[in-house]
Amino acid sequence: MSSCQRATLTGLLLTAAFTLWASPRPRESADEILRSLPNASGVAVFVGCTDLSLPTQLAENSGLILHLLVRDAAGLHAARRLLESRGLAGRASAELWTSRTLPYPEHFVNLIVLEDPAAVPRAERLRVLAPGGVAWVRRDGAWSLEHKPWPEEISKWHVPARQV
Repeated sequence: MSSCQRATLTGLLLTAAFTLWASPRPRESADEILRSLPNASGVAVFVGCTDLSLPTQLAENSGLILHLLVRDAAGLHAARRLLESRGLAGRASAELWTSRTLPYPEHFVNLIVLEDPAAVPRAERLRVLAPGGVAWVRRDGAWSLEHKPWPEEISKWHVPARQV
């Protein structure tokens, strides 16, 4: 290996190490999100997601099906390229979305991760969340958790999904 190649490799390794050290730990965040769910399966929606490490971590380590709602064409292209390169196509998808109304029927989504609370009103989040679903919403740099309660008029099915 030439000295030029060694210098390039060293630079790449230092850059990767700094990036891993300086960025939020997606594994810890993914674990916290999964602990907040009644079960780690269903539909998860990321609205306005700019950092793709968390959704890819969830797609790789849970039974969730992910739908990324991206605000611009460049972000959409990057998200699709990353999902394809990680072998997540089919378990995760990305779509260009600019509305304040989420493209889902009522009680359909188990998890919403929203970086900008103004992008989707709380009433709209609760409309699409399934009973027992959760929304992680970033406000002023801190994440808060919203739960959709289970309605008393709906009985719970106590058989785990894998036993069906």
